Amino acid sequence: MKGMVLTPHAYNPVIQALFKRKRTKEAMRLFREMEEKGGRPDALTYKIVFRGLCNSGGPIGEAVDFVIEMTGKGFLPEFSSFYMLAEGLCSLSMEETLISLVDIVMEKADISENETTMIRGFLKIRKFQDALANLGGILDSRKSKKEDMPLSEYTYRRSGA
Repeated sequence: MKGMVLTPHAYNPVIQALFKRKRTKEAMRLFREMEEKGGRPDALTYKIVFRGLCNSGGPIGEAVDFVIEMTGKGFLPEFSSFYMLAEGLCSLSMEETLISLVDIVMEKADISENETTMIRGFLKIRKFQDALANLGGILDSRKSKKEDMPLSEYTYRRSGA
């Protein structure tokens, strides 16, 4: 139908199926098409795409760029996929990229100064597993409070506005 905008509920299963079949380029093309045609991706869409990029075995830079994009639009990456990306970055000696991504996630997640200091301390002494374990614990403790809610909406609700 002319003028009809498909919702994420229409796109998500197709994008997910393409990633499962290792058709990453097609999945990303469909994701971009969704954005262009006015179908605003939701938290589940970002989760599907990020997980798909991490599992696809494709260029790690694509997953890194996607984390930056999704956090810029107010969504946090699913931690289990983020951890997989972190392990890949460490195995490729891309620790500085990992540190930058952790900083971005901590900033977007509005993590307290004490928690941020602790995680940055672990990163500084190259204890990446400890840093990620603490970050994961902090994010998981907040997950039930804001399940699949964009960060901007969570921050708005949390501030009591």
